[in-house]
Amino acid sequence: MSDVEIPDSAHEYFTQVIPAQFKETIAGHEDGPGSICFDLVGEGQWSLTVKGGEIDVTDGRHDDTIVEITFDGSNWKEAVKRMQEGGAGPMSGDGLGNMLGNPAVASTLKAAQGTLKLVTTTDSGDEWVAITFGGAEANLDQPRATLTMSREVAEKMSKGEANPQELFMSGQIQIAGDMMMLMQLAPIMQ
Repeated sequence: MSDVEIPDSAHEYFTQVIPAQFKETIAGHEDGPGSICFDLVGEGQWSLTVKGGEIDVTDGRHDDTIVEITFDGSNWKEAVKRMQEGGAGPMSGDGLGNMLGNPAVASTLKAAQGTLKLVTTTDSGDEWVAITFGGAEANLDQPRATLTMSREVAEKMSKGEANPQELFMSGQIQIAGDMMMLMQLAPIMQ
């Protein structure tokens, strides 16, 4: 997926590229259990829902939001590119397909209730993405749990080259906040 051209417009990316890019992943799912909202701070919000076996994209946040993924709108293209290159997470085919079309995964996501903030440290400063579960309002200042790691560790994890539990045990991932939230999410994050 890393060869997908990312346009300059976030609106174009979410309304045109995403539906085409993930069409095959969604095939076979008639109607999804809820929406995923991408909130690019300073750029806009787009909600994705599976309807009739296709991804329907609308502006704004839906009332049936299962997961809201928030990141800084000023670097959205770089964040999306990293997620795609990693082959894991919400911008991978499996991640998006599972969240939009799998009722068991949706049930786990709804139950998690709260914001998980992922902070990646780099030489030029920290970058973050926040994932809010269960239709809760995003709380970027006081998330329910925060995971902090270096860019190198994040890349290894997203490519499946490192075990998150081993990284935590070796101190390469720091966790603050509610460990129970992470335990709730563990079955779907593997």
